[in-house]
Amino acid sequence: MTYSHRSFTVLPPTQLTMPNQRDPDKRKLNAWMYEKDIEVLKAVAEEEGITLTDLLVRLTDELRKKNKKKLND
Repeated sequence: MTYSHRSFTVLPPTQLTMPNQRDPDKRKLNAWMYEKDIEVLKAVAEEEGITLTDLLVRLTDELRKKNKKKLND
């Protein structure tokens, strides 16, 4: 059901969880790294225009794909 008002439309909720709740499968990662290594990661993320978290997700996806190729060979 959709409700309309003069300047906006309210759509029915499509999520079952609150938008500020994390996915229950996600876990926090802490790591001790050299400051220079962290600076490298931050610089690459900034170059790509993404957050450090998004960079780590991207790297993880690439490693996952590479690992699948090895397993399939």
